[in-house]
Amino acid sequence: MVLDICPYEDEMVIPPEVIKGFNVWLGFFRDLWWGEIPIRVHQRDTAPDGTPDWHPEFTAWLMADPHRSSKFDIHRDLDQRLRTTRSFRKLRRKAPREFDVLYLMVARKPPLGLRAVASMLNERAIRNEKEDRYTEEDVLMLAVSGLDKIMRWW
Repeated sequence: MVLDICPYEDEMVIPPEVIKGFNVWLGFFRDLWWGEIPIRVHQRDTAPDGTPDWHPEFTAWLMADPHRSSKFDIHRDLDQRLRTTRSFRKLRRKAPREFDVLYLMVARKPPLGLRAVASMLNERAIRNEKEDRYTEEDVLMLAVSGLDKIMRWW
């Protein structure tokens, strides 16, 4: 997902090279997250033919683009995936709002853009009767800040 910052270019305090680096790292973490081999292969249920039923995550992984699942080196990426998971857990503990934004932009399928993340956060705030409201600029600042923390902890 490439951020479209053209409408805010005159008002933005974030330099374009930071946004470009942000997009590269966002894609890197998304590829790590989505390229992971699922842990569960089967469900507890059985398929109509009597064999164990595939777990939905495993089915989705099997049906994924071949280039996505084959471009990872399993030994190298297990360590990187573990580092990514630890970084996201630390972010969830230390900066929950930034975690919410990055989780929606990295781990969710399909990933959300700035407008959709702002909308989801605002809907949740209304539902929980909170005063917080987020604009696309707020979400961008949370995303850049959260990604900076994850990159330092990764």
